Amino acid sequence: TRTTNQPFCSTPGPGFAQGVSSSALDQALDYDGCDDLVDIPFQSTLNTDSVTLAMWVYIDSARFQRDGNNNWISLLRKGNQTSGATTGYDVVLEENGTIAFDTSHANLSGSHRWWMSRKQIPFDEWVHLTLTYDNHSKVKYGWINGELVDSVKLPSNYGGIKPNGSQIFIGNNPSSSPANGSGTIPG
Repeated sequence: TRTTNQPFCSTPGPGFAQGVSSSALDQALDYDGCDDLVDIPFQSTLNTDSVTLAMWVYIDSARFQRDGNNNWISLLRKGNQTSGATTGYDVVLEENGTIAFDTSHANLSGSHRWWMSRKQIPFDEWVHLTLTYDNHSKVKYGWINGELVDSVKLPSNYGGIKPNGSQIFIGNNPSSSPANGSGTIPG
């Protein structure tokens, strides 16, 4: 883990909290919503035409700022953009509690942003979130707690996910100001 050490953040680095189970050995990273992140160094194997992303998240509603100013939390990103994905992919928790899955594609400028049926994820409880883009079928899928909640078929001219030289960021985007939210990711 590392922090971006932003001057407006009061606590450097993520702390630790209870994980998904009640075991004392089950620890999770507790993000303050300011500058905490985990970065996975670049590897060429992370550039792939198709991707499945799965994560456990716990969003604390008392610490998630929802003030109508389009606050969002970057849960996971492969790319250096402030928002969206001109290369790679991005998973964002929007202020209203919906998940946006943004993917960039060969043969396209820009990206394809998709919200799973505008379904909100639950706050104040552990949630298992899985998102998939299958380049062979050109379909995106979204599951919440093991239940398929939505899928969308992309046009046939969309290519695979555009590669980039970026690492994967979990928990915040170092290119942006604070994410204005906080939560917990199990270790």
